Amino acid sequence: MFGCRLLTTLGIIVGLTAFASTADAGGGKKKLHAAHGRVTDVASDGSTFTMEVRPHQKKNAPAPATPPAPVEKKFKVDKDTKVEFVSGKKGEREFTPAAVSDIQKGSHIIVVFRSGQADVADKVVIAKHKKKT
Repeated sequence: MFGCRLLTTLGIIVGLTAFASTADAGGGKKKLHAAHGRVTDVASDGSTFTMEVRPHQKKNAPAPATPPAPVEKKFKVDKDTKVEFVSGKKGEREFTPAAVSDIQKGSHIIVVFRSGQADVADKVVIAKHKKKT
């Protein structure tokens, strides 16, 4: 009787463990889709901005004779868009909150697209460069 209960309990534990591991297998890390470049134009009300994006070549493709021309992309900003400044080197980056009004012509930014909408910015990160002395 005791052996039967033990085997049943172990069978249930193994079954639940196998079910839980297959449910988590499809998860993984979400990939962010982003573009980076220089701001070329900002609307007067700050609701949209245009940036110059340079297309990247494929990883193992031969280098083209002439580099690809920059592409102008227009993005919308709404109340849910998160705007931040970033400064520092790769291992020591500091993020500070910013406002939409801090997006100015000539600044270098990274735009993370809203899922399913490639023209709406979900997050905008403005690169803050040190001034050379």
